[in-house]
Amino acid sequence: VGAGHIVITGDTVFDYRFTPNASTEHHLDWTQNTMLAVSLVPEPASKAMLAAGLLVAGWMRRRGRPTS
Repeated sequence: VGAGHIVITGDTVFDYRFTPNASTEHHLDWTQNTMLAVSLVPEPASKAMLAAGLLVAGWMRRRGRPTS
């Protein structure tokens, strides 16, 4: 059982996995026409993690202060 990932920036990505029952390989090659797109809209999970982090930070801050 094993796996690996090889990236040659701007050229190729090679991903492989093997087990006693099967093996897979994926190759991605870049050309001059390859375009990558990035979404500037955060996913709902990202928003939920941000909210959870802010709640924990607020709770820790409040917990550290003595009450009057």
